[in-house]
Amino acid sequence: MMITVLRAHKRMITFSLVAFCAFWLSRGALHRSYFLPYFVVFVTLIFSQLFWIGRVLDIGERFIPGKPGRAWLAVIAAVVWVFFFRAYNFNPRHLPYDPRLRQMLIDGAFSVWVVGSWLGFGLVMAFWAVERGARAAIWVYRYMRGGAASQAAAPEPDASAPHSPARRRLLQQMAIAVSATPFLGAAYGLLYGRLDVEVTHRRIALARLPKVFDGFRIAQL
Repeated sequence: MMITVLRAHKRMITFSLVAFCAFWLSRGALHRSYFLPYFVVFVTLIFSQLFWIGRVLDIGERFIPGKPGRAWLAVIAAVVWVFFFRAYNFNPRHLPYDPRLRQMLIDGAFSVWVVGSWLGFGLVMAFWAVERGARAAIWVYRYMRGGAASQAAAPEPDASAPHSPARRRLLQQMAIAVSATPFLGAAYGLLYGRLDVEVTHRRIALARLPKVFDGFRIAQL
């Protein structure tokens, strides 16, 4: 009975938990003017983590079929995320470690995931808003032309929806693939962009330069 109730109110329960976690994270700004923006930011951040972890589980289902496999995969994904989150916020100064290795494996990897998932989720929401807006515009157009009465007399397929579930699924996968581009951009910046440093040498000749500055070097970053 309890499982049935939880499944029936899954979305409401999920949103309530996300709102509670976002409130807990932004509680430090409770009496500040920027509390609401903080709260919205944390809500979208948490939803972005849930969304992309769900996409990772969907990919994993192809290699680990069955509900037990997905459940174990969800547990593993949660443990990995919590590990990186704790390691990202834990700085063991008393322990010997290579700062560059930590920046690459912990700070860099976790930052790429957070930034990529956050921006990618924003693109997903943008696609969702466009789709809903298009459907609303079609409905308003049909309503203004009296299409509701004609459809009641002779039902026709809904033109606002894709022609088949396969096409709808394909469009969803394309939207998710496009929304995953921030992951590529963040990974490119971490793995290549930060190492792609160009060093140029310029020799500047000034006619009225004092001799004391002859051969003087200036480094500019």
